[in-house]
Amino acid sequence: MEEKNQQFSLKILCYTLIITIFICCTLCFVFRFETINAPTYTLIINKLTGDKEIVNSSGELILVDASGTYKGPKFKEINVESEKMKVECNIKWRDGKLYYFAQVLMQKNKYNEVKNNISSNISICLQDEDNYLIKEIEIPLNRFAKAVGDGSTAELSINSYTPIKLSDFKAIENWDITWRL
Repeated sequence: MEEKNQQFSLKILCYTLIITIFICCTLCFVFRFETINAPTYTLIINKLTGDKEIVNSSGELILVDASGTYKGPKFKEINVESEKMKVECNIKWRDGKLYYFAQVLMQKNKYNEVKNNISSNISICLQDEDNYLIKEIEIPLNRFAKAVGDGSTAELSINSYTPIKLSDFKAIENWDITWRL
């Protein structure tokens, strides 16, 4: 009889231990996330791993792998002889966003010809080392700010950002442009 009581006590102890472990794991899973809501996004922090995710207001998930700022590669200027246009671009990454600054120099008469065409745009195509497209940024021509240039040249620039994962940003090595003027 005493042996049965010991076995019964051992079973109760095992079941209690299993239930306790289950409850602890469940509580750790439930309370491991902290959410911070802002008007345009929600930040989700995993308290166990430190991983951060940003979900913007349109529901797009942007994984923030790290904090800080990373400079992009130094891009060469692109010269489009057929359109008499030169384009420069600089990029950097910070907190889930790709910041870009682009300048376009074009003939003033060409700019005056296309500036009111709503479909005129320039796309910045960011590529990996094998020229596979990682991110395309389509910029309508009317979003560029126009600076006063010499009499024959229109100087356009844009300074903006777009969401991107750090892993995608780090893969960027090359760039190209497409345009519809």
